[in-house]
Amino acid sequence: MLRKIFVMSIALALFGSLVAQEKPIVLRQVDITPKAGMASKLEKGLMDHNKKFHVDAGHPVITWQVLSGPNTGTLIRSTPLVNWEYFDDSNDPPEDQVHWDRYVSPYVESTSGQYYNRFFPNLSSKTVSADGIPKMVHVMKVAVKFGAMGRFFDLREKAQQAREKTGSNSKVWVVRTIEGGDRDYVSTLFGMEKWADRNPPEISLRERMDEAFGEGSWDKWIEEFLEIVTERNNETWLYRPDLSTMN
Repeated sequence: MLRKIFVMSIALALFGSLVAQEKPIVLRQVDITPKAGMASKLEKGLMDHNKKFHVDAGHPVITWQVLSGPNTGTLIRSTPLVNWEYFDDSNDPPEDQVHWDRYVSPYVESTSGQYYNRFFPNLSSKTVSADGIPKMVHVMKVAVKFGAMGRFFDLREKAQQAREKTGSNSKVWVVRTIEGGDRDYVSTLFGMEKWADRNPPEISLRERMDEAFGEGSWDKWIEEFLEIVTERNNETWLYRPDLSTMN
């Protein structure tokens, strides 16, 4: 499912201080779609749930709201970037589920179930602290041809190298669903502060690739990209600090 990619949010949430470690960097997410006309009640339940079970319990939550596409209105709740050990030490108390069932579930149309994404620091910009979380992210989700994931990661790494070599300030993060969802999909998240940031940049990736690696590098890059990507979908997400505990 396209929505089960972090995705995102990721999330989103691509924030933490674990990049220098060798262990896999992961995050857990769940997508929550409210019932028609129940979004405000769902959000009220989530805010109360965060206050009771996440703010003081050391279980941070990052929440995004989908603004475009068929998943418009869906909320994406995520842990920060962590190692796998985090989930051994963050078991929810029984009261957590009781509260969720009473104050959140009645207003939920559907959920994705929990899924896990891996973050790739070598394909991405540096992570940011809580106060650096962008107000929005443009999420490009792609399906990669079977057997071509390694080639795709090589392309993404080269694109990030081009940005770094040419002094780009873009915030770009790459994640892949590794459990609980379709592993054929990879998401690239582009940090934004406003809708106007969707306008073409002053210096395109084409220009950066050719400057960093020589004339014609972009043509080779995009040719291989189009050869191995079988599906592409775009969404825009809004960061919801009121439904998060990373503020």
